[in-house]
Amino acid sequence: EKGPGSYEYVTARTKFFDDLFIKEVRKNILQVVFLGAGYDTRSIRYQEFLDDTKIFELDVPTTQNEKIKLLKKNKIDIPENISFVPVNFNQDNLKQTLLKAGFDTTKRTLFIWEGVSMYVTNDTVDATLSFIRNTTEKGSIVAFDYLYSTVIRNECTYYGAQKIASVVEAAGEKFTFGIEEGKIKEFLDEKGFVPITHYSPTELEKEFLYNSKGEFFGKMYGFACVVVATNKSLN
Repeated sequence: EKGPGSYEYVTARTKFFDDLFIKEVRKNILQVVFLGAGYDTRSIRYQEFLDDTKIFELDVPTTQNEKIKLLKKNKIDIPENISFVPVNFNQDNLKQTLLKAGFDTTKRTLFIWEGVSMYVTNDTVDATLSFIRNTTEKGSIVAFDYLYSTVIRNECTYYGAQKIASVVEAAGEKFTFGIEEGKIKEFLDEKGFVPITHYSPTELEKEFLYNSKGEFFGKMYGFACVVVATNKSLN
């Protein structure tokens, strides 16, 4: 069972990250790191745009193995520029893990952190952003989605909030991290980043859930945002 607005949110989020991915690889970004890749297929769906771009997909081994198995079962070739890197985000050192996999700190990199931040600890969020801030080349960017902190505290009254917390907890994936509504700029500033693009729930709906005829796909839940940011000292 899903909470109301979940499917609509994931649809909007997917379209947002698809657009960002295509835009950045067309600008000849040479590395893309998927932090918690899951069953993401962008590197296969948009292989035509990748040329010399190296892809690192990070996730837990169980998910990665299942994904590889499904790709093989459906006779989908895995491009040579994709590296599957097993990791436990709450335990492993991100820098050591990526460097061991061949990550190049001198190349401009796109970090896609989709559907992950809300399930990890505050310390993991800090460590991840610290790694990106301190280890990557000028012009590198990080894009992630996040929930309002009120959802974590069970205080949120926006559409879908009352149901979603109980749904994810019942699934064994309790929400653990959020950012206060309207405080993304302050949050990023504290971590050493500046926002490039930010979409509130209303803005996500407006941008990604209407088709060219103006038809509305459906209402997404009202407490999730997406943001693209860069290291403020490297602007």
